[in-house]
Amino acid sequence: MKVLIGFLLIALFTEDVVGQSFSRAGRREYSLQPQLFGSRSYTFADGAAARIDGGVGIGLGFAQHLNDYLAFGVDFAMGTLDYRATITPGAGNTGAAFDSSGVMERASLRLHGTWHLFSGRTTPFLTAGVGATHLDPDLESAPPSAGCWNYPWWGQFCGAQPPTHGMTRLSAAAGAGLRHELAGERGFVRLLAGAEWIDWPGPPNTLRNVEFRADFGARF
Repeated sequence: MKVLIGFLLIALFTEDVVGQSFSRAGRREYSLQPQLFGSRSYTFADGAAARIDGGVGIGLGFAQHLNDYLAFGVDFAMGTLDYRATITPGAGNTGAAFDSSGVMERASLRLHGTWHLFSGRTTPFLTAGVGATHLDPDLESAPPSAGCWNYPWWGQFCGAQPPTHGMTRLSAAAGAGLRHELAGERGFVRLLAGAEWIDWPGPPNTLRNVEFRADFGARF
């Protein structure tokens, strides 16, 4: 992150932008979006729990600027999250809880709106969006015996093997950051810190994630 901030500051102070006119109004843009996810702990129904140890991802974005301040677009992103899980015995199961781990694959598709506070080349911005997020946990360990077990994300599942299906849920996101337009038609760079909320049918009711992004884009 320090390298990315340094790159942005160099861009701010080394460009020759004197006398150049600039406007985002009516412009289209495409961006590549490397992502980092923060750590988070969740407690699910019947004592099942999970600890996200962070993860990485990559996204693609498209946006249309209505004027120098307001833009609407769509983002698609994929990533992986390392996690540790606690699985507890379910109905009729006299076994003991056990721990496991895995790597969760995730994908999200989201419509968003972004408001730039200034019309110039360098501006803070606020963004928010809604869409859907697909989660596919890949639990490494089978339960110690057949029966019903309470898993994080899946809930109660009976059998000698852990569940393998994924799930898709409604999600929302919001964030803030700093954007800088490169000179001429070379594009832009953008740093963003934000949060994601995934609607969940049971405890914890909402899955919250922290996200950091460095976007590199071209405008037309």
